[in-house]
Amino acid sequence: MASGNIVKLNIGGTFFQTTKSTLTRFDGMLKVMMETEIPVEKDESGCIFIDRSPKHFDGILNFMRDGQVTLPDSEKEILEIQQEAHFYQLDGLMELCKRYLLNVCIFEITIINFRKLEHSAEKKIPPNHNIRIIKTDEELLEIITYPKKSVLVIHLPAYHDGTITYPDGFDVNTLSIKYRSILDIYYKPYKINNNLSPKEPFFVIYQTRCIHARPQRQMAGTVTFMQAVENEIARRLK
Repeated sequence: MASGNIVKLNIGGTFFQTTKSTLTRFDGMLKVMMETEIPVEKDESGCIFIDRSPKHFDGILNFMRDGQVTLPDSEKEILEIQQEAHFYQLDGLMELCKRYLLNVCIFEITIINFRKLEHSAEKKIPPNHNIRIIKTDEELLEIITYPKKSVLVIHLPAYHDGTITYPDGFDVNTLSIKYRSILDIYYKPYKINNNLSPKEPFFVIYQTRCIHARPQRQMAGTVTFMQAVENEIARRLK
């Protein structure tokens, strides 16, 4: 049914009203129906009848009006919209759904790889009874807020493949044996995920009455990471 520029549609038993200019904006089945003499099926009231689900036809019309549409969060519903776009031969809407689903897929793959990195980083830390690992920032906060004795935290970079490399000359056992009576020693991996992330190990000593501490990074020159750690421990013991 059409009155001037107004067109009434019956989509699977649900009625919609729009304009001829909207239905002919993009190439596709609806434009062909409006601009050619091909026979179209009509209901008893004269409305153009299309035997499709009306569930996503609002979105179809919104796309044809504006050239864009807000897609739902549900991947299942986006696939349904993509199928309807295919039926109505709306290439632009099909491409929009395709790009959105591709971004969802990339995001899910990224999350999976991130979780693999977490597990890989944990597995590649050498098994040793002297290593106490802090896995989260929450665990770190609990440990350093009210420590019974000073806490030394060694931060180690975890690379994209999950490997963790200790500094040259760094000896976990020696550090533990020499200082375990005065320090609680922990290790915390951190992931390198952008160009701003530090890419070298660093350490922080948290004292019993002060949770504010500045990261102590390896000094330039001939001082090794192990020497820097021991120098800072000696300085604090004075």
